Amino acid sequence: MLRNPGCTRGLNGLAGKILDADYRITAKGLGRPISRITGDDIATFPIERSRIRSVWYFVGLGIASTIGFGWAVALHAHLSVPLVMAFLCGISNTGVFNVSKISHIYH
Repeated sequence: MLRNPGCTRGLNGLAGKILDADYRITAKGLGRPISRITGDDIATFPIERSRIRSVWYFVGLGIASTIGFGWAVALHAHLSVPLVMAFLCGISNTGVFNVSKISHIYH
């Protein structure tokens, strides 16, 4: 029930900001300038390296929320606890899919 809002509302803009930050970190580590005016040469940029940095945030959130969900159900916690955990699972699942999807727009 709460996985869909977690997938849409909870991740709205968050993954993009994390990906942008990791792109800047990777470019700086490689000594490449980032230009918003002329654009970057993405054909030779290791975009996979930049995106794989971000996936671990969402994997950690997914592990923690799954453990929390199981704990809440096993201990018969208040109904809101498993619902919040399901919401966080939705965020983490969508986050993993968003940051691990790499479209090759060049040949």
